[in-house]
Amino acid sequence: MLWVLQCVVVEADQCNPTCEGVSPLTALPHPTDCHKYYLCLADGNPMEVDCEGEEFFYSDSTECVPEDTLGTCLDCPPSCRFVCPTSGTEIAFRADLTDCGIFYLCPDESPQSCTELEPYFTGTTCDADPQLCCDPCTPYCYEPNILIPDPTNCKQFYICTEKGPPPADTQICTDGNFDPSIGKCSPTAPCQEPCSSTNTTSSTVSTDTTSSTVTVTTSTTSTHPIDTTTTTPPTTTTTTTTTTPPTTTTTTTSSTTNPACSESWFCEEYGFFPVCTTLCSRRYFYCDYLHLHDYAEIQYCQGSDLLDPDEVVCVDPSDCPYPPE
Repeated sequence: MLWVLQCVVVEADQCNPTCEGVSPLTALPHPTDCHKYYLCLADGNPMEVDCEGEEFFYSDSTECVPEDTLGTCLDCPPSCRFVCPTSGTEIAFRADLTDCGIFYLCPDESPQSCTELEPYFTGTTCDADPQLCCDPCTPYCYEPNILIPDPTNCKQFYICTEKGPPPADTQICTDGNFDPSIGKCSPTAPCQEPCSSTNTTSSTVSTDTTSSTVTVTTSTTSTHPIDTTTTTPPTTTTTTTTTTPPTTTTTTTSSTTNPACSESWFCEEYGFFPVCTTLCSRRYFYCDYLHLHDYAEIQYCQGSDLLDPDEVVCVDPSDCPYPPE
């Protein structure tokens, strides 16, 4: 299929789509991704919409069209970059992939913190508005011949061949995870997935049958770290009548909580924290700026790797200093 998509440099106002002064259901081009567009709602706010399949929404169209249709795609570089320039000498800001309050001044990789009054990094400065936080979920190639992280999978990355949106295909690290601080894969890099769709919840599950009832309950408290340890001895009741065959009723209550592991973690600071302190587990807690002063997400080491709770790094099971969970 002939590729005829063209990228153009556009005015600044085109890079900041607004529904002000336009009719509801008006479609506006997405500033960085031709596979998407904005639909203006009745309340004046734009809603991001994906085109179907491989269709594109060009800047000079009003609907999604096949990719072999001649059109132009907006080229609006995001204000934030998450890898330093490859020159090694160019002075530029690099946003932290998981912490909106941290940034780096390239080529120096020493982390800098925004102030308490203006805690959010916008790509060039710090601001009090959390809506201006750098968005790691829209990958962008700032220059050709660089590697950039896939924000949904820490083992994947994009190879940039030109400036603009990255190619559709991702590459996979053969060893370790992708490290945005050095722009390549590293066997010691922690797993950073700010846009992962992984969600975890605590729940109570009950299963009833004619012969048994099993109840598993996960509970939390507000302490930090949060450890939920429940000790309930199994209870078995057996009743036999004189009829044949005998009728048996068994009730069992059990707990699945390991005392060496916490079921939840309250984020008082950014970072990675072990779920188990004296066991090697695939699970770990991840506190980013979205979960500060809230409960952490649980994420997992890739493949068969386990988290070393002392170093808080995913390692091969043979290298972990504690028994597996």
